[in-house]
Amino acid sequence: MDKGYSGLNPYKSKPSLPLVNASNTHKVEAMRSYDNVVVIKAEDIISEHVEKAIKGHPYAHPKHSPVKIPYNASVEKKRKNGYEQVKYAWESGKYRYESRWHTSTPGAPNKKQSWVVTRIKKGVGYGKNASAKQTWVLSGKTWVSMKTWQDAIKARKNGAATKAQLKLLNNGHFTRKRGKK
Repeated sequence: MDKGYSGLNPYKSKPSLPLVNASNTHKVEAMRSYDNVVVIKAEDIISEHVEKAIKGHPYAHPKHSPVKIPYNASVEKKRKNGYEQVKYAWESGKYRYESRWHTSTPGAPNKKQSWVVTRIKKGVGYGKNASAKQTWVLSGKTWVSMKTWQDAIKARKNGAATKAQLKLLNNGHFTRKRGKK
């Protein structure tokens, strides 16, 4: 037997090897055919739950998110006041991430479907050593605090947003597929 062949590598196609069961009474031919190998990325695996959530909204597919969504992320579809949202949530390290796709929200200046990504660090403990829950929003390649994000939204609604606040909001609403400009 070739020591480099584990029997599981689809790129090394060798003839089938006879296998012998524990009692050595029956020989079984193992058929291994790797002619039709299909490469599937984890992000392309879609559960029925995700299919239902994104039905009718092709850009709500996880592969269009500005950050990579793990295949085991929870998915939730919501109909909000005047818009629809599909939220993917997962945990990684000490953070909980949410990548939310939504249709155009009422009163928003751009009428596009977009993604918004948040990162949440849970608060810990009580008393002097306690830390409060912290939330950030991804704007371009920078994480900004939720307070800064909400202040920019409030200023835009009131017509008093600065250029920096408008840029922050535009960079935080991703309208294109990950990696594309």
